[in-house]
Amino acid sequence: MGLPVLLKDVVEALEITDDFISHHLNRVSGEIVMVMQDEYDYTGVEGPTLEDVSSEEFVALPSKHDIHEWSIMERFAISQSNRNLREDLLDGIRGRGAFRHFKSIVARRGIREEWFAFRCDELREIAIEFLEENAIPYTRD
Repeated sequence: MGLPVLLKDVVEALEITDDFISHHLNRVSGEIVMVMQDEYDYTGVEGPTLEDVSSEEFVALPSKHDIHEWSIMERFAISQSNRNLREDLLDGIRGRGAFRHFKSIVARRGIREEWFAFRCDELREIAIEFLEENAIPYTRD
C-alpha cells in the first residue's frame, strides 16, 4: 500500500483540470503529477508526458468530463433559497455561453465566495469518491 495522499492536493488538481491538462496520482508515493498536452505547454519547461505516467503505478485523476462542471453549476443554482436568484442562475446556464453567463451572474449578484465554496465542496466529494473507488489511502485537510 502506498503513502496516503492529501485530499486537499487532489481537490487542487481537480480545480485546474481542463482539456489540455490531466493529473495522475502515483499510487506508491502519493505524488500528483500534472501532464500537459505538448502543443499547449507554453511554459517551455520539460514536464512529464502521458508515456511517463502510463504504468500501473499511476492512476489518472477524474478528467474535466468526469467532473461535469455544468452539473455543479446547476446544483448550485437549485440550492439557492432566493427564487429570483435561483431562476436567474438557471436561465444563465441554458444555451450558448452558459459558463460565461453563469460567472457573470455570480459576480453581478455578489455570490462569488458562496459559489467557490460550493464548487470546492463538490470537488472534494468527487475526490473522495475517486480515492475510495481506487482504494487509495488519503488524509483529510
